[in-house]
Amino acid sequence: GFAIAYVREQTTLANDTVIGVFFAAAMGLGAILLKGVSRYNIGQFSAENFLLGDILGVTGSDLVELGLLFVLVVVFLYWFYNRLVFVSFNPSLARSRGFPVRLGNYVFILLLALVVNICLKIVGALLINALLVLPAAAASNCSRSLRQFFWLSAVMALLAGLGGFLISMVWTPVIGERTLDLGSGGMIVLVGVGLFFLSMILGPLIYGPRPRMRPTF
Repeated sequence: GFAIAYVREQTTLANDTVIGVFFAAAMGLGAILLKGVSRYNIGQFSAENFLLGDILGVTGSDLVELGLLFVLVVVFLYWFYNRLVFVSFNPSLARSRGFPVRLGNYVFILLLALVVNICLKIVGALLINALLVLPAAAASNCSRSLRQFFWLSAVMALLAGLGGFLISMVWTPVIGERTLDLGSGGMIVLVGVGLFFLSMILGPLIYGPRPRMRPTF
């Protein structure tokens, strides 16, 4: 997380590009170590669960960690939400007002890294990136202010998580004469994708079509 924040400061690359570079590096390192870890079965390690997740494997200690992290994130946003919004619009002006812009960015990235690592057990390494993007992308189609965007992102994430989990538990399709158990992590992501396309339809109906950007040459 700190390396991502540092590279963002030193380059002009977009945020998603920097995250994509580090995601590729992490997956490459995992692929290098995967064979050795699987061979010796270190700590009952399951490569499939690590990559795709297993929400049914969540333990009581995992829930305690999630609860503590939730409280930490709520406290952080309660005290720094307005300042973070200020920084997103004008970092120079926020710095002149005395807000430690660099420290705020690093703390935010650290909290994001903690959220990602704890959620890996639920949706897996390959799907966690989708949950970072899909709720915010769906919310952006149905919001016209930063406050709406913030709350709709949280609502979309909850709908994707609860909806995907319930569908994977209730729906067991039958192919031929065999039942097919659906992976909860993948279903959560697919519900998030469905919410994104639904938001593309509902957004223009609620607020009207957005003006399209003309290409410049």
